[in-house]
Amino acid sequence: VDLIKLFIFTKSLKENEIEEEFVSEDFTAREIDSLVRRLFNDNFIEKEGKKIQIINGTDVSGLGNRLARLIVNMGGDVIIVATENSEQKHSQIAYTGDKSYTVERLNKLLGFNTIESKNRMIADIIITIGIDSLDSLSF
Repeated sequence: VDLIKLFIFTKSLKENEIEEEFVSEDFTAREIDSLVRRLFNDNFIEKEGKKIQIINGTDVSGLGNRLARLIVNMGGDVIIVATENSEQKHSQIAYTGDKSYTVERLNKLLGFNTIESKNRMIADIIITIGIDSLDSLSF
């Protein structure tokens, strides 16, 4: 269904509304970040200003930092990236208060379950990357 919607949407665009960018192997990380920020920045995430913590619960080194880089380029405010001491089976997005736009957007992007936390947290949103998502990650 989503592919059909995307197909119909792309067919409705005029040629001057399409922007195509190519990334060279010679691009630096800073150039790639600049391009991603320009194409994928989400002003609603930026305006909400939710503090985000990322916990890597897998044995894949650097996975939390990769996700943080993506979220920051979208306009998110990642305040902590940590590694869990033990492997986590399930990925999730925990939040306090109302289920905000940022939580909804991260849920759509990552496909992780969302849960409301009653515990006091350092961040407004805590994303835990578990081993269940290793085969389907898009970052």
